[in-house]
Amino acid sequence: MRRARVAAAMLALGACLPAAAACRGEREPGPAAPMPDAAPAERVADAPSGLPEAAPPDVVDSPADEELPADEGPTAEATPPPAGETVAPASDDPAAAEVPPENRERGERPGAESAEALARRLLPAILADDPAPVRDLVFPVGPFTMLKDLPDPAAYHRRLVRWFEEDLHAKHEELGGGAALEFRGFRFGRCEWVPKGVEGNRIPYWSCRRNRIAAWTGRRVVEVEIRVLIHWGREWYVTHLGPVRR
Repeated sequence: MRRARVAAAMLALGACLPAAAACRGEREPGPAAPMPDAAPAERVADAPSGLPEAAPPDVVDSPADEELPADEGPTAEATPPPAGETVAPASDDPAAAEVPPENRERGERPGAESAEALARRLLPAILADDPAPVRDLVFPVGPFTMLKDLPDPAAYHRRLVRWFEEDLHAKHEELGGGAALEFRGFRFGRCEWVPKGVEGNRIPYWSCRRNRIAAWTGRRVVEVEIRVLIHWGREWYVTHLGPVRR
């Protein structure tokens, strides 16, 4: 009898174990709710965020990627030439490219430095009665052929050189032959601007007439005349040492 009651109790305990919570008056929790599938990554970006979308950045090409223009070389700036240098004018005449700026338009008369240096060389040549060392003091033949509007300017220039030599010999005699003279100074005579077209000239220039060399004899000052000087650039030259001849 006792064994039968023990067996019945064991059976009742086994039946109560699966529903222990029910035996205690509690509800057994239901199965967990399934988790929603994660949205694909690319769909996350499509979800509205409530903020305006940022504009895509501007694409700026790197300077290294730009197509550079062909190198045309340095650009030269126009600058006035230094005094005495020649510049090319706006002319189709090739010879005009050699005309110095002082012989293009009227400006300040070139200074006396060149003329005084000429006078210092000329006086000893007159005393020595030797024109050979100072023939270069005559206006040069190259500029002369450009300056003079003559059929044969080179032939006329040869006459200038011959007259220069003759006048030098004449001045040597005027000074008493081999007299010793000391150079004391030089001064211009009457100077004027000779425009283009005057005296058969194609190029204008300054002309100075009756210029004077001052020399000391040991007792008094004497003067030696240079009848005509004209300039080329900033340099002065003799065209007529004595009287003007044609």
